[in-house]
Amino acid sequence: MGALASTSRDVAEKILETPLVSSAREDKVVWDEERNGCYSVKSGYKLAMRYLIGSDKYHVMGNWNGIWKAQAPHKARHLLWRLCRGCLPTRSRLLERRVECTLNCPNKGYQNGILNPYFMHPNENPGNILATPLLSGPNYHSWSRAVTVALRSKHKIHFINGSLPRPPDGDRDSIAWDRCNTMVMSWLSNSVEPEISQSILWMDTATEIWKELKERFYQGDVFRISDIQEEIYTLKQGDNSISSYYTKMKKLWQELDNFRPIPENSCHDACQAVVKMREYRDSDQVIRFLKGLNDNYSAVRSQIMLMEPLPNIGKVYSLLVQQERQFVLFSDEPKILAASGYNGNGRGSSSSRGRGDRGGKPSYGRGRCKGNKVCTFCGMTNHVVDECFKKHGFPPHMQNKGIVNNCHSNGAEEDSKSIAYEEDNGDMD
Repeated sequence: MGALASTSRDVAEKILETPLVSSAREDKVVWDEERNGCYSVKSGYKLAMRYLIGSDKYHVMGNWNGIWKAQAPHKARHLLWRLCRGCLPTRSRLLERRVECTLNCPNKGYQNGILNPYFMHPNENPGNILATPLLSGPNYHSWSRAVTVALRSKHKIHFINGSLPRPPDGDRDSIAWDRCNTMVMSWLSNSVEPEISQSILWMDTATEIWKELKERFYQGDVFRISDIQEEIYTLKQGDNSISSYYTKMKKLWQELDNFRPIPENSCHDACQAVVKMREYRDSDQVIRFLKGLNDNYSAVRSQIMLMEPLPNIGKVYSLLVQQERQFVLFSDEPKILAASGYNGNGRGSSSSRGRGDRGGKPSYGRGRCKGNKVCTFCGMTNHVVDECFKKHGFPPHMQNKGIVNNCHSNGAEEDSKSIAYEEDNGDMD
């Protein structure tokens, strides 16, 4: 329209009256590229690129429209279409368009991924503490384990084991390394007692601090190992619960494993030997744990030690905890019965329990009649059919006495001949 405005009216009218022919090259912009016969910027751009650059450089010849009908995500179809048409911005095509590119990333070592050892979370600051309780000396082994786990979670373990040395001064990573090293040094200083912190204050790297603390407090000598072994073999349950006793035993075994770890080996034969060594060590832990139990666990201890194969320490702990719950339940049963009003001796509450009528005074002699027990065989009281001497026979010391129990349910009359019979039947309750 701007071209028409710049011309005279007569010329403009002639241009508008000029018909468009699809066979003419200059008219293909309108008729050839769009199905509905309308002009678009896209069709004009495609034709311009084809005529200016050449069809061999613009795209690979072929009918690739079927790609859009594929059952795939839109981005996948778009990428495949550009690949088949030769329209991907590859390095060679960028060079054809005089666009310089390089294979080296300008931000090397400065990715924001959390797996990068130089990455620092915004919440991390020099005042953080890696492990509690603080290092005081005797607790070095548990403290070092806690610090190692904490640094691994932060991807900063390389700064204490020496696996990530400082880059040269000209390297851009040296700045990030200094920052992370200073941060780890602050964490280590905050995780030890103040008097120990003063001795590592002037060291330059976190690796130096870690080595210094290990050389000073690592007690891997024979004397310490012998002390641990003695504690393991003398440890008893005593007044401790199963959980407390297990925790103490497990701590000693882990400390001993720290001093004498089972080596790793990739050789097949050596691996079989290592597996066997671990089985022996696990069996030793179970045996020592069982031998230190109290005597009331002797039954379950014998049953466990007779199992083949011997269960692991976790399974043994589970069985013993169940047995401990049963002991607690049995010890609380008398209290429960007393609270429910049950008479523990199971002998009623009648005030007339002696032989004969004694003026209503309670009598607690051995020959008392029990109205709640009646023998279905002889009809007498104070015993049941399973305890009846007439049915099952008299004891040896009563076979020649011919004693008959004439005790009545009301306790008013009692034959003197039935005293021995009642006493023996009463003793069987």
